[in-house]
Amino acid sequence: MLPDLLDSEGKIVFISSVTTSLPTPSFAAYGASKAALEGFTRSLRVELEGRVEVQVIRPGATRTGMHQKVGMSKAKTRRFASPEKVAKEIFLAIQGKDRVVTVGRMNKLVTLVGPLLKWGPRHFKNPACHNVLITGAADGIGKALTLFYLNQGCRVIGVDRNEESGRALSTRHKKFQFIHADLFQDLRWADTLPTVDLVIHNAGINSTGPFETLESEEQDKVIELNLVVPLLLCAKLLKHRARTVFISSLSYFVSYPGASTYAATKDGLAHLACSLQGDSHTLTVFPGPVRTSHARRHSPDNRREASRMEPNHLARLIGAAHRRGNRMLIPGLSAKGAAILGLVLPRAAEKLMKKVIYERFQPGNKKFKNEGSP
Repeated sequence: MLPDLLDSEGKIVFISSVTTSLPTPSFAAYGASKAALEGFTRSLRVELEGRVEVQVIRPGATRTGMHQKVGMSKAKTRRFASPEKVAKEIFLAIQGKDRVVTVGRMNKLVTLVGPLLKWGPRHFKNPACHNVLITGAADGIGKALTLFYLNQGCRVIGVDRNEESGRALSTRHKKFQFIHADLFQDLRWADTLPTVDLVIHNAGINSTGPFETLESEEQDKVIELNLVVPLLLCAKLLKHRARTVFISSLSYFVSYPGASTYAATKDGLAHLACSLQGDSHTLTVFPGPVRTSHARRHSPDNRREASRMEPNHLARLIGAAHRRGNRMLIPGLSAKGAAILGLVLPRAAEKLMKKVIYERFQPGNKKFKNEGSP
């Protein structure tokens, strides 16, 4: 619909949910999907600034049939707002210029206190891990994590579609078991895994450039691998009661114009991690630029590649944060500074990201392809 919206200088309204401000342990997939939607809008808004308005509206619980479909009794939904009342408030919100509108007084309060529940006090310190599962283990951050845990004396099961790199690792390290699998197509290997006590969801790909120029098939792959696969794997692996690490992105705090779909998946992944805290200890990692071939491939400017964090250093920081029982990790002083800027002055962070990333994706430049290594 973007061509018509661009011609008319129109407006896009996304109906999200107040649940994006809270962990959603009873409906983790729903919460993750709405968080992903908001992550998408934050980056898309920067891309479309001055051409198309992008607005997010967050209603709270509404008295529809959706709750009965998932087992909630009618009696419990009587206190929810009526669809008519919520629709009226949405209509009024659309007439305004606010970028994000939360519907209802109590829901507005939830958006203020909810983040404290998402990233609350850390867990108890974790015992040493013996059996570790890492997705995307053959290259980049995944390979660095594989080598880190092997050096700690752990047994590592690595899953990757890069058979050559995976086999080479298994030849050099006796404690490394390689599973050659394309996560887009096959998760059956997860049904026969030996017991693992740490799972690291690292596999991910990107697709960069102005959103309106990207192929929908590429966006489908990014969503599938970065968000849907971890969600399905979590469901399969909950029986292990393993501690879990999710590799999200600094885009959670600062947006990522030029990679709006990628930003969406990483926001959804972070929300999923919060929602699963009751089932296992989870650590969510929000790395900034890391010196990998994947980052090089999707960056519009690699002249400052030397300033990016080394994967091995990131792996050590993740291992230390996991041992301490942290719930979140923003690795590096520059990443922490960017995250603070995004929280305190979000529009300033958006302007910065637009200048240093999005404006460098100019028409006519080389086409960036979805060639990440799951």
